[in-house]
Amino acid sequence: MSKVFDRNDGGVLLGGSPTLRGVSPAMLLLVSVTMLGACSALPEDGPSAEMVSHGATEPAPNRSYTLVDLNYRLTQLIAAHPAQPLAALTADDSNAPNDIIAVGDTLAVSIYQPGMVPLAPSLTATATPQAGVGPQSLPRSVVDDHGAILVPYAGPVVVAGHTPNQAADVIRRALLGRVANPQVIVTTISSPHNSVVVIGEVAKPGRYPLATNADHLLDELAIAGGPTKQARDLTVTVVRGDRSASIVLQTLLDDPSQNIRLGPQDQVRVTSTPRKIDVFGAVGKGAQIPLEDESVTLADALARIGGLNPNMANARSVFVFRFERAEVAKALGVSFPDISGLKSVPIVYRVNLRDPAGYFIAAKFQVAANDLIYVPTADVPELQKFLNVVATAAQFFYAAQVAQTL
Repeated sequence: MSKVFDRNDGGVLLGGSPTLRGVSPAMLLLVSVTMLGACSALPEDGPSAEMVSHGATEPAPNRSYTLVDLNYRLTQLIAAHPAQPLAALTADDSNAPNDIIAVGDTLAVSIYQPGMVPLAPSLTATATPQAGVGPQSLPRSVVDDHGAILVPYAGPVVVAGHTPNQAADVIRRALLGRVANPQVIVTTISSPHNSVVVIGEVAKPGRYPLATNADHLLDELAIAGGPTKQARDLTVTVVRGDRSASIVLQTLLDDPSQNIRLGPQDQVRVTSTPRKIDVFGAVGKGAQIPLEDESVTLADALARIGGLNPNMANARSVFVFRFERAEVAKALGVSFPDISGLKSVPIVYRVNLRDPAGYFIAAKFQVAANDLIYVPTADVPELQKFLNVVATAAQFFYAAQVAQTL
């Protein structure tokens, strides 16, 4: 046992460790405060597993998320409730006609009658000396602000709100008694009202008419020249009045039920929104992972960043933070304040990868765009950080003691 005698009181170092004698009270106070604050001053990568669990037990008014422990049954339950992004617009008068005449439409009106009884010399297309059917074509007419067009012998005739066939009957009845047995055909030349606007990441943005045989979402995207980027990185938003709904273009292509029928004045916006998830904490390498595949599981995501850090990770608590759809939260039996009035519910999913069954769960649990995967640090590394602080303080004591012996 080595001994180093203090100049003043003979304090010694036993086994390389300093005694407290010979150290000034001010120095003791300073180091003591440092030691007491060591735990709170330790650097942390994020919340501990205990902190995440505690946050989910807050009283209902103050709770900001719900914690759900995943098992195989829940992964199947979640998969059984696929997203229906455009469901809110699907039932909106999907069978309503898209050829209703409106203000600003341009119409062509042709009037047929037996024999040669022209409406006016300037309106006669061709004159034939024999009796027969002679078409009388009016100049193209634009529906005015009152919803009417001007018809010779009949005056202004309101056609707005009718289909072309209905408008033809309205004009025919207006001519009865003025023209002998008129037969009328009305054709819509252009209709700003019965059209949709397609903008964004398409080859030919613009306004396109709705046709009865080509009035679905993919029809209009094709007419606009198709997308200019990868389908998985594009979001299609349909705006209808004061409502809107969005879907990833790849999902639209894969699910025919989402190819909804468009209506007059709809807007279709195609925007670039690359899908990604964020991974950080005690992992091989924190990263932002692009979702290049339509289906990516939790196991896939962890494998892409090198798995968990074996020296740091708390494998019992691998968390996935997500704003879950309200219908899925209800199916899971999640209790959350005012869930009935929410479109999405903040949920933290937890998987225990210390349990072998956890890997089957991770291989079935589908991650979604904008998910956040977080792996907290285990307790042992945190203890090691604290011991490092203690060792630093011990070295400080030792250096102070030696300095006083010189």
